[in-house]
Amino acid sequence: MIPEIRDHVINSYSAEYRAGSRRDANLWMLGLADRLEEKGVQHLSNDDDNIRAAAKLASQRARVIAEGLPPIVAYEKLCDLCLDYQVEPPVLTMGNKKADAVTIGRASIIAVKKLSSEKWWRAQLRKAHARGLEAESINLGMVSKKAGIYCSDITLKTRRQQRARNRELADLIQMVCKETGEAVRLAEIIEHSLANPSVRRSELMVRIRGFDDYAVKYGHTALFFTLTLPSKYHRFTTVEGPYGKRQMVGNPKWKKGELSPREGQDQLTSIWRAIRSKLKRDGLPVYGFRVAEPHHDGCPHWHMLFFMQPDHVDDVKEIIRSYALKEDGEEPGAKEYRLKVEVIDPAKGSATGYIAKYIAKSIDGFAIDADLFGNDPKLAAERIEAWARRWGIRQFQQIGGPPVGLWRLLRRIDRIPGGLPDVLMQAHSAADKPDYCAFLEALGGPLVPRSKLPLKVAKWKKSYVTEFNAHGDIKPPKVIGVDYGSGVMPVRQDEWIAEVIGYEKSLYRTECNSEGWIFTGGGSWDGEAIGGGHFEQKGGGAVAGGLEKGTRGSRAESRRVEVSGDKNTWEKLGRNKGVAFKWDWYVNQDEIDYPVAWHKPPVCPLPGFNFKSVFEEVASEQSGAASSFLGCGKAAPPWSSVNNCTRETREGEKRSECIYSGIENRGGYHPHVPEGGGGRENNRSRNRGNDHSGS
Repeated sequence: MIPEIRDHVINSYSAEYRAGSRRDANLWMLGLADRLEEKGVQHLSNDDDNIRAAAKLASQRARVIAEGLPPIVAYEKLCDLCLDYQVEPPVLTMGNKKADAVTIGRASIIAVKKLSSEKWWRAQLRKAHARGLEAESINLGMVSKKAGIYCSDITLKTRRQQRARNRELADLIQMVCKETGEAVRLAEIIEHSLANPSVRRSELMVRIRGFDDYAVKYGHTALFFTLTLPSKYHRFTTVEGPYGKRQMVGNPKWKKGELSPREGQDQLTSIWRAIRSKLKRDGLPVYGFRVAEPHHDGCPHWHMLFFMQPDHVDDVKEIIRSYALKEDGEEPGAKEYRLKVEVIDPAKGSATGYIAKYIAKSIDGFAIDADLFGNDPKLAAERIEAWARRWGIRQFQQIGGPPVGLWRLLRRIDRIPGGLPDVLMQAHSAADKPDYCAFLEALGGPLVPRSKLPLKVAKWKKSYVTEFNAHGDIKPPKVIGVDYGSGVMPVRQDEWIAEVIGYEKSLYRTECNSEGWIFTGGGSWDGEAIGGGHFEQKGGGAVAGGLEKGTRGSRAESRRVEVSGDKNTWEKLGRNKGVAFKWDWYVNQDEIDYPVAWHKPPVCPLPGFNFKSVFEEVASEQSGAASSFLGCGKAAPPWSSVNNCTRETREGEKRSECIYSGIENRGGYHPHVPEGGGGRENNRSRNRGNDHSGS
């Protein structure tokens, strides 16, 4: 059990026992177990083995259920299976097509393929498990201003682990342009992309300032709304304590185990959907931004900055208020706290400055001394980001205006050649500065319907290019440029591939460390293996040399193997009998063979290697220095009880850098381990404690 959860369960059980009896405490524990089961949480730990086993079983059950049935019937039965596991079934996607028998049948086939996929089940079960744990953390009082503000410490920890793994991977990868050969480190790309919080904040502020400048220029009024949910969504409330001091207590109106932050966000979205429809029907257009934030107990609320015509202000306020109070609007304090409206006076300050603190608070804490509860702003921003990731909450949304994709696309274009429409020239000039107000003016303003914009994002039509993903869904069409009506201004369509930094195809020599070994090179090659025993050739090719035996310490010995040939399968025998592995030789883009073997699969595909197949491991519980086979070619330190290296580095030898040395296990055993091969046993200990939230 996770220590944080365990401690709170023990304390809560003890409190129930002291306040009542052993029976009361046991009933509380049974209620906890029932709630966890309803949320799809079968165990209070982060061990991924159980989730993987459940996903495998669920996919097998799905295939058995669907066998021989018409797709729509199979889909209906598999939806019942999803209920057993407390996961949401895939929605039948029709696209823009009419819902006839053919369309429904095809959508059902796609949904059944997803429901028969172990990978799909793993993702859904991980999400259900992680959200179930967080929901129970809220129930146990682990999310509040007196405990883990905004999100539990468990969620914060797993998010930090996930970000650390992503950073480590980014440091190992470079993107190479196939056309020019230019290579850029992935970490550098991320640093200058929207994945960087400061870049994301800057772009948001540019767009908000553009809306603000446009509103001031054309005499529009700015209103700031804060929309909050009814009391039943809040875990805690405040009451007046001794000496008139306010204190936090459990909210008796809270619906325990029923209304999580995800349900709260869905309710806010539903309210906004109704407001938007009413405004459209009454001809009261607005534009601006909304920001989703958590209360200290994780319950979401929205801040909305809207610009509108001055004569529309009263009507807009009344419509938003009526829908905000539609649910439980008569409860005490509803009219005072559920909706706050402020009219922004330009003479006292800009609308941009008003919302800037909410943007910064939710991204990186920039230029903020402390949050509402006196916490460090950077830590508060980190917890808010983890909260949004855990519950799948969209933090920022633009209301009105052209799509942001068009703005970003124009910023990618270096220059516009002469002879093209003025609107394209003006919009590109504004995006390049950047001046979002001028960009809005070039396109006719923020209230022009997107279907009537003079510029649009140009994409390949599906009738020309249709690609499908693994489940049979049609992939989104590829962006090719800016459509200006009479033509398309193309953007550069370079193809970039990912490569592991330090991988050099000319190297024939590798080293070993505690992580294992790798063989690289073409035609003939040599390498070392750790762990004793010997290698016996099982496939084509010929042994070009013998074995060069050497020992260091008492736990491992080194054997040098030199082989040649096109395809080889080797089996490791000797004291590690029962450990078998094989590799195929892979062909790169230059049609040169490179055999590469690894134990831990990469987190993401590495198309730069262009491998045709992947190393397969068939292993029982391994022992000694051969306990893992991770490809690396980094210089190995001397042998020790920790690293199990067998020899020191020789001077003057050329080597490739270690591909995965020093990286923690990514939480998965190899996807190609055959059934019954024992791969689970080899990875169980390494998988414990990793983040498998899937967020």
